[in-house]
Amino acid sequence: MLNFMHFPIKTGAPKSEVQILADGVLLYQFSMELCNENPDFYCFLDLSEFADKKIEVVAPCLDGIFIGKPPEEEYKGLYEETLRPQFHFSSRRGWLNDPNGLVYHNGLFHMYYQHNPFGVLHGDVNVSWGHAVSADLLHWQEKKDAILPWRRDWFIASGTAIVNNHNMIIASFTALGARDENGKICPSGGQFMAESTDGGETFSRFSDTASIGVPNGADWRDPCLFEVDGTYYSAVYERRDDVNGVAFYSSKNLHDWDYKSWVADLYECPDLFPFDVAGEEKWVLFGADGMARLGEFCDGTFIDDGIRFPLDYGTATYAGQTWRNAPDGKRYHISWVRGMDGKLDWHNDMGYPGMPFSQCMSIPCEITLHKVDDTYHLCRFPVQQLESLRIEKARERVIVLNNNPVAVPLAAPTEMCLSVQNFMQPQLMLNVLGYSMVLDLDQNIVTIDDKPLRKLLTKKTNIRILTDRTTVEIFIGNEVSATYAADTRGIELILCGSAEVVVQEWDLKPTLQIQSLL
Repeated sequence: MLNFMHFPIKTGAPKSEVQILADGVLLYQFSMELCNENPDFYCFLDLSEFADKKIEVVAPCLDGIFIGKPPEEEYKGLYEETLRPQFHFSSRRGWLNDPNGLVYHNGLFHMYYQHNPFGVLHGDVNVSWGHAVSADLLHWQEKKDAILPWRRDWFIASGTAIVNNHNMIIASFTALGARDENGKICPSGGQFMAESTDGGETFSRFSDTASIGVPNGADWRDPCLFEVDGTYYSAVYERRDDVNGVAFYSSKNLHDWDYKSWVADLYECPDLFPFDVAGEEKWVLFGADGMARLGEFCDGTFIDDGIRFPLDYGTATYAGQTWRNAPDGKRYHISWVRGMDGKLDWHNDMGYPGMPFSQCMSIPCEITLHKVDDTYHLCRFPVQQLESLRIEKARERVIVLNNNPVAVPLAAPTEMCLSVQNFMQPQLMLNVLGYSMVLDLDQNIVTIDDKPLRKLLTKKTNIRILTDRTTVEIFIGNEVSATYAADTRGIELILCGSAEVVVQEWDLKPTLQIQSLL
C-alpha cells in the first residue's frame, strides 16, 4: 500500500512550514529542512489511518515530496549506515532523545521516546512520542509515532505511562512550548493525559485542557505517573524560586489533581519507584542526571534519607526511565545515550555526521537494591537475555600484566569479559576513550574518574564491556556501570597492573528492525 508520504531533507537548509490536511481538515503542521534537489535523505509520515481520505500538502515547494511504500522498501541502505548502532535502539529516521512512557503491556515492552521524525536535530519542533515494542528488550519493532503535536506552538515532551485497572495504557506528557517560525520559544501548555484503547498504538487526550496546568506558560515538565494503594501520583519537574525540584500531585481518578509537596535539587525527567529490601520498603528517586537518592514516600511526600548513588558513572547517559508493570516485579532501566562525547548541544547532530538519524538508547539494564551490614547498594547491570546475542563460542586468551600498559582492541559489535585470576599488586587500572577506572582488588573498591569511591558487594570482580558503533558500556561486578559515547572505530582498552587477566570475547548478533514479533 502506498500510504507513506516521503519528504526530501537537507540538514542546514532553510526551514519550511509544511501542513498536512485530510478532506480539508488540518492534521499536522511541521517544520522541515526541505530541499528541491540532492537531499541528504528522506523522512516519512505514515498516513495509513487516513487511506480513505483526500490528503493535501501545503508547503513552499512540493518538488521531491511523494507518496510511496514503507521506508524499509523505499530507503536503500536502511540499517546499513556507517554509524548505525547494531544492538542498541535507534530510530529509522530523525532525532531521538529521552525514553518515555515505558510500560509492559500484553506481553510486550513498550518504549516511547522523544522523536523529531523530520530532522536530525531536536530543534524544539515536531517532537513526538516515537514508539517501539519488544518481547525481550533487545529486538525492537519501530511503530508509527504514537502521540504527535496537535498545535504548532507545542511539541510533545517527556512523560510516563501506566496500565490502569481496565488494562489500558494511560500516558502523561508535557505540551512544551515549540520554537516558532521566527525562532522564539512559545509558552508551554502543561501536563496532559491520554489513553490508548488499541494497545498503545494511538492515544486520545482526556481533554484539550491540561490536567496539571503551569503558571504563565512555564516550562514545568516531564510528569512521572505512578499509583500507590489506589491513589495516583504525578511527579513533575518544577522550578521554584530559581531552584530546580520536583512537585508531587495526587488524584483519585486521573482527572482532578491536588498539589501535595515539592522536593529540591532534581532536574528534569523524574522517576520514582519502591524496592522491598528484606521486608523494608525503600523508594528510589532520580532525575535526568541519574543521581539516585533513597528515602520513603508517604501521602505524596518524599522523605530523603540523604543516601546517593549514581546509576551510571560514565558521561553519556541522560534522562533514564524504568518500565512499569514489568514481569516478576523486576525494575528495568534504559537511558538516552547523548552525543558522541557526552556533551549536550541541541544545535548540531551531536556526533552523527552525514547520518539520516541521530542518537541511540543504552542497553536495557536491571536495577536492584541490596542492604548489607546496614549499607545499601544500588546496582545496574545488563538484562540477562543479552547473552542470547553471543555468536558461537568465546575467543579466550590470558593477558599477563607486568605494570606496563597493554592495549586490547575493542571492536563493534562485541561483548568482552575480563576476570582477574592472580594479582601481585592490588590495583588494576583500565582506560577507555581517555576515561580511567581503578579497581582495588584488596579493598574491593572501584574509582571511576572523579566519581565517588564505590564499595563492591562481591570479592570476585568481573568486568564486562559492550562495544557498539557509537557506544562503550562497562559493567563491573554486575553492580557498577559506566557508559560513554564515541565513534568506536579503532578504539582500545588500556590495561595496567600486575596480574593475570582472562579475556573472553564474543561477536554479537545485530538486533535491528524486525517486521513482526513472535
